[in-house]
Amino acid sequence: MKAAIVFTQLSFGLLLVLVSALTAAAVPLVAVEVCTVLGSDTIKRVDQRLIAQGMQARLTRLFHYRSYELMRLEAQNIELGASAPFALPGGLELRAHPKAVPAPGRVALQVELRQGEKILMNTLLTLG
Repeated sequence: MKAAIVFTQLSFGLLLVLVSALTAAAVPLVAVEVCTVLGSDTIKRVDQRLIAQGMQARLTRLFHYRSYELMRLEAQNIELGASAPFALPGGLELRAHPKAVPAPGRVALQVELRQGEKILMNTLLTLG
């Protein structure tokens, strides 16, 4: 099971956070995948890696850029209740903190976008 949430982010493009609960471990793990995507209105082109991951339709439906390039892809398995940082372009950091698995296939995820010690965004998402 994968669910996705998309954020627009300053000048570097788009950010996708994909999460799924891994329930086989004694302490539940949540697989968090962060895709940093550069969207622009240059020559029409979609990165083949985005097409292979099935993200093209989602990106073009939500955003109206002509070009999408995968800048970075990072995945971590995070224990429920713990948090993990993901480096973003421009010195930004996304901190993911899985809070709960309210139902099978669903994950509550606290997400912070930081620039140094300053929190730019802090939200709780329920995905799934």
